[in-house]
Amino acid sequence: MESMKKIARILLGLILLVYGVNHFFDNFLGVAPMPAQAQEILISMGYWLMYVKLFEMLVAIALLANRFVPLALLVLAPISINILAFHALYDLKGIIPGLVVAVLTAFLIYQYFDFYRPFLHRKAHLK
Repeated sequence: MESMKKIARILLGLILLVYGVNHFFDNFLGVAPMPAQAQEILISMGYWLMYVKLFEMLVAIALLANRFVPLALLVLAPISINILAFHALYDLKGIIPGLVVAVLTAFLIYQYFDFYRPFLHRKAHLK
């Protein structure tokens, strides 16, 4: 299972890094253009998309370096949900990479779940 966890972590990091860099270097991957409505939404977000892509790349670096992985996964969870929601609502043809990111994120969160257990107590007890 450790090897699957390592493969998933590296694959997820590579996907996020490549798609993040692709955003800043004018679509070197040659990803098909989104429908007009989807493009309008992204343009209306203004600079926020830049920050999302920067966070994706920071998460990717953390995953690839095997540093702060549980934290990186917590940051990535809402991003991956938003990727899925965006593609489900506006660009269904481009949902496959989002599905891969969401599945890998969920798998890794499950694998690192022991790190999250302390946060799941009903009441916090201070020492």
